[in-house]
Amino acid sequence: KKTVEQAIQKVWASCWNERAYKERKYFNINQRNVAMGILVHTAFGTEEVNGVAITENLYRPDDFAYTINAQKGEVAIVAGTDSSTSELSLLGKSAFDESIRNEYISYSSLNNEKPLLSVDQQQRLFDALSRIKEHFYYRVRGEDTHFGDYSLDVEFKIKNGYLVIKQVRPFN
Repeated sequence: KKTVEQAIQKVWASCWNERAYKERKYFNINQRNVAMGILVHTAFGTEEVNGVAITENLYRPDDFAYTINAQKGEVAIVAGTDSSTSELSLLGKSAFDESIRNEYISYSSLNNEKPLLSVDQQQRLFDALSRIKEHFYYRVRGEDTHFGDYSLDVEFKIKNGYLVIKQVRPFN
């Protein structure tokens, strides 16, 4: 059985394994600027919703919205079963009254074709994605990137009705 210390050491060392080094080299990332952090959190296991948000509209680039892909419970989104369909939508704000609008492309087949997130959860997700994008844009992004072109891949969960951000990484 692995100890917590061994698990942390393995993850920390992965920053400098051959695959990570080669990938940074391929993308011309300066090896001297690499930093490592480890987020430790409890396992979720019983979330109501799991999802991935891309902080851009992947379908209509000129229309501001976040692309949301979500699924009920713990069913994987990326490697989900062939028999289930995840919820796919474009989450944005109305140009008329600044209210949240969610344009559904598909509903989760595991939720009787109804939205997975309440209007309040959609608002909290939109606000969180906006703050995350602004934070990373002004503190992390490259100098030559415009705000509209800067996108992140954000993993989230809904647990006990609350939004939990699990992971954020650049979207390429």
